Amino acid sequence: MKNRRLIDAFQLGFTQDEVPFAIPHLEEDIPLCVDPFLLWSSGNPEYRELHAQLVGFLAHFGSLVLGGEEVEAQQLLLTCREPHELGLGYASNSKGGSFIGPKTAAAAAELFLETPQLQAAAPRHVEELGLLVPNIAEDRISDLTVGVLREFFTRYTEQHAGSLGIPTRKFRIPEVWDSE
Repeated sequence: MKNRRLIDAFQLGFTQDEVPFAIPHLEEDIPLCVDPFLLWSSGNPEYRELHAQLVGFLAHFGSLVLGGEEVEAQQLLLTCREPHELGLGYASNSKGGSFIGPKTAAAAAELFLETPQLQAAAPRHVEELGLLVPNIAEDRISDLTVGVLREFFTRYTEQHAGSLGIPTRKFRIPEVWDSE
């Protein structure tokens, strides 16, 4: 079978309509993205708190830039990669994708330095970066969201995998954003 899905590979007995998450293909992305605006507009307080964490990340990024620590700020942004296993976005025939790279991270830092409104207050929504920074669109906003909220998505995955009998294994999770 070409482009098997997780449920095909492990012969799992549920369909997409029966689960609250996207069932990934094993070899290429599915054309979906995590929309942080839906976290903000959710009636679920936990999801709204996740949005607040994203905004806190941007505020921290901005404070690093404005405090003269542009390199550290850019490095922080470069850690926000979608895990390979998630497989969301627009890469075809692979799960490689293209993450926020050094040029885009530098452009985001420069934006904070050149925009008085961002110097006065951090963006209230992550999507604002997509409006202001070249090469940041919904796929990279999704990568940023998942990268910053990696701990939540890991717990969410672990919970659903356990309840549905999806095989798992232990591994070290790199670079989890912690607002503390």
